Amino acid sequence: NQRARVLGLISMDITVIDTSKIKEVQIGDEVTLVDSAILANEIAQIAGTISYEILTRINPLIKRFYV
Repeated sequence: NQRARVLGLISMDITVIDTSKIKEVQIGDEVTLVDSAILANEIAQIAGTISYEILTRINPLIKRFYV
């Protein structure tokens, strides 16, 4: 339940996240890219685009969970 900064630019299908301030994080932990707290609109505003583009550009190989 903590946010982390994206480092640099997103390239191909890799995103680097700075988790140095999250003490409990371990390799293999699951992360949430978009949910009710992290809205696609919020990400789109930061990226200078629209939410549709954010949602449709998530790599199809990434597991999705719908609740």
